[in-house]
Amino acid sequence: MGPHHDSMPCTVMAHGCSSTCASPSRVPASAKRAIVDVVTIYRSVPDPDGQAHLRALATAGVLDLVTVAAPSAVDALLDAVPAEMARRLLVACIGPVAARAARLAGFPVQVEARVATTDALVQRIIAALRPSG
Repeated sequence: MGPHHDSMPCTVMAHGCSSTCASPSRVPASAKRAIVDVVTIYRSVPDPDGQAHLRALATAGVLDLVTVAAPSAVDALLDAVPAEMARRLLVACIGPVAARAARLAGFPVQVEARVATTDALVQRIIAALRPSG
């Protein structure tokens, strides 16, 4: 985006997962006078049944690894399991942004893809879980 000129208004399309992710307050300072159209392209919503199922699996100790692909997934995971259980769940993250959110939430990050792609995550999981020798 080029420099903003008072006589030449521009429109900024703020894409995001919900109105809180893509709010006009998140527009860069250089575009504060811009006309902002917020376009919600997806919305994360709680899944109580899925959370209960995940909590049961975590309590039973049968999870080898839990994958997260976004900070909102970290939030949902933390909503599903108690904080003390979070410290014992091994987590695989699709990239640095999700990994940072997971670490801040108290999850031990076992696997972190260097780039945020599914292929990179799968390759890192395979490498991490492959028996050495």
